[in-house]
Amino acid sequence: MPVAPAVQQQFAFNAGFFDAALANTPDDAWFKTSADGVQPIVWQVGHVAFSLFGCAKYLGSDAPMPDGLEAKYGMGSTPSTDPAYNLSPAELRGHIKTGIDAVNAAAPTVADDALAAEYPDPDTRKIFPTIGYLTDFLMTGHLMYHAGQIGSARKALGMPPLI
Repeated sequence: MPVAPAVQQQFAFNAGFFDAALANTPDDAWFKTSADGVQPIVWQVGHVAFSLFGCAKYLGSDAPMPDGLEAKYGMGSTPSTDPAYNLSPAELRGHIKTGIDAVNAAAPTVADDALAAEYPDPDTRKIFPTIGYLTDFLMTGHLMYHAGQIGSARKALGMPPLI
């Protein structure tokens, strides 16, 4: 059974909202940090790109994780505002699009047993017992969580709200 149509529909909305947030955020703002402790926009976007490729993999996609995403933006990575360290906004926008496309291609055809499989990490399994729980969260909540973080960073940097 594929990912539920309602989850796929919510993912399409979330991806569009996230894309609009990026389109309305100047590239130079990606590398600034705010006094309120919100992670820099560049890290938020890189982390979402990393998670999209991870989600696509769990759904059965063979889209390869782009170089640099996991080390710079994966779980436990240390955010940096240094443009020389980070991937460029254009590169990250491209990875976001490719990751979204990979999730969209894999979600309708993922096998039931793949979604029912136990999540491999025992600590994470306490929150996401199966791959299906994790992929549903990544498709419905994760993008919007980080869109909210981008909105908070924008506000702290003196930019208007996303909506």
